[in-house]
Formats: sequence, structure tokens, C-alpha cells
Amino acid sequence: MLQVQVLLLLAITLTAAVPLTGEPGLAELAAARSAVALVAGEGVRTVQRLDEPDQPAEPKRVRFAVAADGRYDITITDPADPDGPRSRFLNDGGSAWSIELADASDQAKPRRQAAAGDLMARLLACLRLDLAALRKDYTIELVPAAGGLRELRLHPTDPAVLREVDAIMVQLDASGRPTLVVLDDSSHNRQRLVVTTFIDNPPADPIWFRTP
Repeated sequence: MLQVQVLLLLAITLTAAVPLTGEPGLAELAAARSAVALVAGEGVRTVQRLDEPDQPAEPKRVRFAVAADGRYDITITDPADPDGPRSRFLNDGGSAWSIELADASDQAKPRRQAAAGDLMARLLACLRLDLAALRKDYTIELVPAAGGLRELRLHPTDPAVLREVDAIMVQLDASGRPTLVVLDDSSHNRQRLVVTTFIDNPPADPIWFRTP
């Protein structure tokens, strides 16, 4: 009798530990992310040509802040020279901008992006895990991955996104936060962002979303 109880308890524990996938998992994930208005963090990005897999991919440090209202602030630097040249891309709530800076103290003027919709904001919805926004542009699957993790697989359906993106995969940790984003673009590049820090609803930094 005791052995049966132990086995039953073990089965319940293992079942509870298995993360949900498919539509039930997507519903659970959407509910868990519904109160997240802002995410911020860091990661390491590489870009690899799919038709040149033996070519080395140069790592770049990425710092990001992405808000639910479409604003974002992305800074890309060389990990070996954190105070050196940098690229910054941001949406301040009214316009999208790109800025190329010579170093951390540079105050170069921003350059306004094209006004015909901000594709980057739509792509960054996958980092913020805004499933309602993602369903407008992609088909979505939540499938099991190695080590008991899950993968969110996105395939574009909107023509504007489809012109730029072939597929996106987001690996989730046990708590449902992204640890890896892989984007295959229409130019046969594979962009990988290994997320090293990810914070839900952090205190807003006053410099985020503001042009120099």
C-alpha cells in the first residue's frame, strides 16, 4: 500500500512539472504575460549566413527595453569594447529612430526611420511574448524542447513580415521567459540572441525611449 502511494505521489509530481504545450500552453503563457507592460535585459547576438555555415559569427552585446505600447530601445555594442562604437534603435512612442554613435559619450543626431510602419516593433513582440500581437503576424506553435523546456515557433503570415522573416524560434525557460531567440531572415541569415538577463516590469530608466 505504501509503495502504491509513493508511486502515485511521484506520478503527480512529474505530471505537474511537465510544462504545457499546444493551445493549453499558449493560453497559460498568454495569461502569465498579460500583466507584463515592459521587459528589459541583455544578451549576445550573432549573425550567421545559412549558406556559409563555416564562417565565424561575430558576437555583439545587445541591451534592450521593450514596452507593450510599441516603444523600444535597443543598443548594440562590441563585447570587447563596451564604451566604443554602438548602434542604437528606438521608438519613442511617436517615431522610430536609428543612431550610429562613435562611443558612449557621442551625441550624434538620430535618423528617423521610414514612416510606413515599424517592423522592428512587430518583431520585438516575440521578445516580450505578446501573443495577442504575434497572432496578427504569425502562426504560433508551442512545442516541447530538450531538457523539459518549450519552444515558441512563429511563421509569418503578414506579407510585410514575410518579406523580411522566414521563421522565428523562441526558447522558453521553466518560468516561461525567453532564453534564446533565433530568427531566420529572408536574406538567408540566422540571427541568434542568447538572452543572459531578462526582467519583467523593471523600473523604467529615464534614458530609455528618448532620442539624444
